[in-house]
Amino acid sequence: MKKQLAVLIAASLGLAALCGCQKQEAPVAAEPAVVEAAPIVPASDLPPPNPDNNVYFGDVHVHTGWSFDAFTNGSKTTPTDAYAWAQGKAITGSGGPEMQLKTPLDFHMVADHAEYMGFSTRWRIRTVR
Repeated sequence: MKKQLAVLIAASLGLAALCGCQKQEAPVAAEPAVVEAAPIVPASDLPPPNPDNNVYFGDVHVHTGWSFDAFTNGSKTTPTDAYAWAQGKAITGSGGPEMQLKTPLDFHMVADHAEYMGFSTRWRIRTVR
């Protein structure tokens, strides 16, 4: 019985080995996709501008040095500095170098926290004196 089992296992392994030795054909390269250029539409055929579909760029969550978390991360800017920067004016950054946007933002919102608002900057001023 053991001899028959051994022969059966050996035959199964030999058959599995032979099945794994099949010649594989090289994969056929896919044809490159042809990309057609978009048709050129004359300006006279375009629809009129729609102000409801304009794209605007800005930021709706900016903290200044008046927020405790921004202050502890080294921010020394004020809301006035933040709005000046958004308008494209140069301001002195918290690290010292001057910062300025190349293109002013369309919208900008200072979102300082109400809790401890201004406490950190007043504490810094009193400590320095």
